[in-house]
Amino acid sequence: MNELIQVFKEVLMQRYATFTGRAGLKEYWYYFFVTLCIGIFFVILTLTFMKSVVMMTVINFVRAFVSLGLLIPGLALTVRRLHDTGRGGGWIFISLIPILGLLYWLYLMLLKGEPTANRFGEPVE
Repeated sequence: MNELIQVFKEVLMQRYATFTGRAGLKEYWYYFFVTLCIGIFFVILTLTFMKSVVMMTVINFVRAFVSLGLLIPGLALTVRRLHDTGRGGGWIFISLIPILGLLYWLYLMLLKGEPTANRFGEPVE
């Protein structure tokens, strides 16, 4: 659990908008898991305070603020993950193709990184 939070903080604090270099499987999926947990937390809050207009407004404002704050590091991490597999950052747009593009993007995120240096740098982990 400590490593999970450590990796999340490292992505946010040290590599917030770093689109260069490489990111390994663990770094990517740890970040993904923590952001998923944050999303689930906001869903639970929404369901809990559904009848209060004031609380829903506050929750939606905070959720939007957090989502915007996590957007750039998420995109940067995805690009670095693509770099680890030897692909350029433009491959991130494959996820915009309905169903098949999203499935192929998921496949790319699950691939092991190239074991040797590539045009994006040295391997991680």
